[in-house]
Amino acid sequence: MARTAFTLVDLDPTAAVDDPTAEAADAADGNLVSGARLEQILLRVTNTDATNPQTITVLAGLNPPALEAGRGDLEVAIPSTDTVFMGPFESGRFVQAGGDLWIDVTAADIEVTAFRLPRRF
Repeated sequence: MARTAFTLVDLDPTAAVDDPTAEAADAADGNLVSGARLEQILLRVTNTDATNPQTITVLAGLNPPALEAGRGDLEVAIPSTDTVFMGPFESGRFVQAGGDLWIDVTAADIEVTAFRLPRRF
């Protein structure tokens, strides 16, 4: 099955950005973020389940190009009704063959907003 892509929200270093609406994670097929270097990606992850913790997993990449893929996946437990921020991510650990970041979740109660950090000058 094809992974569902999250939309990237550009953060602007010269202006405020309105708080974007989060997107529901695809627990069945998984998700991906594309269109940015992994070092520019920041995820805001919310568990909307009122009683159960959930887990989000950023999958280790393929070696090559991810030379540090052997460090494994990054799993983060999110308490019920809590929000966490994740990233930026290391390309050397997480980049997939097409340059994407792959994400899995334990349940559809996860909402994600993917931000693209501005490049440094």
